[in-house]
Amino acid sequence: MDSQHARLIKKIRRIFPERSSETIFAALRSYGVEPHEREPYRVYLAILKLSEEDHLSDVSFYLKVAKQDHRDVLAWAEYPNQTKLGPNADSEERAESVRKDEAQYQAWLEKT
Repeated sequence: MDSQHARLIKKIRRIFPERSSETIFAALRSYGVEPHEREPYRVYLAILKLSEEDHLSDVSFYLKVAKQDHRDVLAWAEYPNQTKLGPNADSEERAESVRKDEAQYQAWLEKT
């Protein structure tokens, strides 16, 4: 098992302790089959993060979103503050949003 797979399984077990990690992983793997479905590992993590934040019992909702446009789940998971900025945000607000987004995502990745 490579380190990416191990990290995914660990996250799945923490987020969905009552579910089979292999069942959730199999569902995630339905993304990345089509040529336009890029960056599967990154998208899997985004789907898991969003599913956890929304207290969902599985990954089907965000998996469907990712299959339509993976950039949506990446933006929502990795850049939640930046996606809320309006066009009139100044450079200080933008920099603070970047800092917050990086910190929150790193904290989530490190959470076991």
